[in-house]
Amino acid sequence: MTRSPRAAALLLPLLLAFAGGLAAQQVPSPFRYVEKKQSVDVFAGYLFTDPTVHTTDTLSAGFGPRSAPLVGAAYTMRVSTAVSLRAEAAFSPSKRYVYQADVTTDTSAVSPVRSNTQVDVPIGIADIGVRLNITGDRTWHSHAPWVMAGAGVVGWLKGTSEEEALIPATERFRFGPTFALSLQAGNDWYPSQRISVGVHAADYLWKLKVPTGFQFGSKAVSSEWTHNFGVTAGAAFHF
Repeated sequence: MTRSPRAAALLLPLLLAFAGGLAAQQVPSPFRYVEKKQSVDVFAGYLFTDPTVHTTDTLSAGFGPRSAPLVGAAYTMRVSTAVSLRAEAAFSPSKRYVYQADVTTDTSAVSPVRSNTQVDVPIGIADIGVRLNITGDRTWHSHAPWVMAGAGVVGWLKGTSEEEALIPATERFRFGPTFALSLQAGNDWYPSQRISVGVHAADYLWKLKVPTGFQFGSKAVSSEWTHNFGVTAGAAFHF
């Protein structure tokens, strides 16, 4: 049995309408490939430090750098679908208090005395780490969240201040360069393939050393690890 040309002509518009309906039902993917594998970015924000270290189990002093603005730059290179290497350098124009020891009438204790003077202690942070791109080499609705673990060094960029000239050398606080660890998380938004803007937060873990002049008695503490949190926003160029 053969079909007439007239029947085929009637079926053709129906088939085209059915195919057009299926095409209209397709949902565009929220994922987009990130074609560029390298980027440089600049960022700025604030560093919230913990300057306090215990000299004994009952005494403490805020030897370390105080909270201050934070600026920096970074280079990122994707080495696999979900993994990137990131190197960054940051600067914070921090300040700190100068302390000296006060030997009490009870010679079993040495109390820290604040001089009521703050001195400049600009600090630098250099860090390199492995970054896990949660959405891999794609963005989700133009967003690309990530987490990172890193290690590096931190220290002040200025030597002993004039305010410490009369303080014994054994009671002068020194900060770095010392080893530091970091845990970071962030999110980048891509308005285009070459430009992204983002925010990120970091926990920098570094050690503050107690001057030997404050290490007195059997319960003296020589150093202590502190958590220091940075919150920044920035922009990156991808290539």
